[in-house]
Amino acid sequence: MLKFILIFILASIVKCQSGLVGGRQEVDLAKIKPEELETLNKMANFGISEIAERRVESNGKKVKLSLVRLTKAQRQIVAGVNYFLTVRIKPESCQNDCDVETCDMTVWSKPWENFTELTEFNCKKSHSSYGSNIRIDKNDKYALKALDFAVDKLNQKSNDLYKQKVESVDKVYRQIVNGMKYTFICKLAKTECPKNSKDNLSLQDCAVNSKAPKKSVKITVVDKPWMNEERFELKSSIFF
Repeated sequence: MLKFILIFILASIVKCQSGLVGGRQEVDLAKIKPEELETLNKMANFGISEIAERRVESNGKKVKLSLVRLTKAQRQIVAGVNYFLTVRIKPESCQNDCDVETCDMTVWSKPWENFTELTEFNCKKSHSSYGSNIRIDKNDKYALKALDFAVDKLNQKSNDLYKQKVESVDKVYRQIVNGMKYTFICKLAKTECPKNSKDNLSLQDCAVNSKAPKKSVKITVVDKPWMNEERFELKSSIFF
């Protein structure tokens, strides 16, 4: 009974959004929410692991593949959900310039049965790297969460006795990789809040030290929502 209820709910959602049950629904990757990206990445990584299982290297060892980025996605309600994904993959051992493959895959999922299956895939070589950054709204709430994490990490690493905070954000870029990569161009200001203070004052409420020079910095953070508490990773911070 639960199975049919879930199918009905999923079908109703698609009918409202696309006007056609069973039709493909395009996913706008430029506006996708992290929790939706998490589901797509899970489907993509499942498909990639299945592709790897069907390949063997010349030395007889199994191939290990990793996701470079998700470039296109569609959903279709069937007896479950079909995910039509276009991804770029590379050998897991490759760290720098790699021969990347572009793969079109179809992954069938029935979450109420804990069932996932790669039903179709086609891959071809396409020497490429990660996609271009997309400039986004400076007030994007998901980007701001990533920036808060980065500033907290920078404060932990700094030898300064006082905390610093973001005074202004000039530009924000987002790039879909294996997760979401955010790049910030911003200015940091020294505050009057000591690091060792037992005061519960939030960083945003800390007064700026007007006599201290401001620092321009380029910060890069990767957000992997499916990693839960360890979802954010500070990749770099370059002061200029």
